[in-house]
Amino acid sequence: MNIMMVISTGMSLFMKSLSEFSNVVVISQPMYFPWIGFLSQLSMASTIIWLDDVQFSKGSFTNRVQIKNSNNITWLTCNLKGRGTNQLINQIELSNVDTISKQRNQISHCFKDSLYQYDALGAFDKTWKQHSNLSNTIIKSTHSLCKSIGIKLPTQHLSSNLNVSGRGSERVKRLVQKVGGDAYLTGHGAAKYLNHYSFESAKIAVHYMRYENYHWQQFGDQFTPFVTGLDLVANVDKNTRIKHLVQQSDDWRTLI
Repeated sequence: MNIMMVISTGMSLFMKSLSEFSNVVVISQPMYFPWIGFLSQLSMASTIIWLDDVQFSKGSFTNRVQIKNSNNITWLTCNLKGRGTNQLINQIELSNVDTISKQRNQISHCFKDSLYQYDALGAFDKTWKQHSNLSNTIIKSTHSLCKSIGIKLPTQHLSSNLNVSGRGSERVKRLVQKVGGDAYLTGHGAAKYLNHYSFESAKIAVHYMRYENYHWQQFGDQFTPFVTGLDLVANVDKNTRIKHLVQQSDDWRTLI
């Protein structure tokens, strides 16, 4: 495709809002009880590809997430067998199940004054009712949050099942193509490595999430949205939780 055709294709994609695309794809490593920004992103997707065949990164949000009580913020951590060094996410096993009760007690303590603390505990219990390896369990944690908030789950795929090779931007593009996507919705970190023109030559629009304007009643002096979505579940009535999602995105061309 020559440069003029790429420009023409890009402008036609730029003129469309995200809701006009037939298959909006989100690609993400699984995250443990993720924050409201990712849940908002998931609610806008037609398809989610869980990137489970990449190397586990210690200190990431894959197996841990921040949780807030009235005084401070701590980490809710899904403990692993070993350190996860040089292992793919879908190869990692969980440590002794005794850690489940410790996590549950931590959630109970953090949300002890919250009106809907038992909804948050219920989401936790559903996640751990039947657990297997790390990848499957943390994906279930997102499912539990979606059900508690009222988010309809998009079509789901594991990248390990799609048999798509490549690295970086090229692999992302090929994954979107594999599932028939015509738009890719991502966070701003991807702007550092995505080849936007390559996506447009493949007639795939690229949109970036607009992570802003999140707010709900929290205990403590200072609100922060950068905590587990369990916080929203514990503090907001089930009939209004979904209203706290922010479904906004921008075409990549507006950000350069």
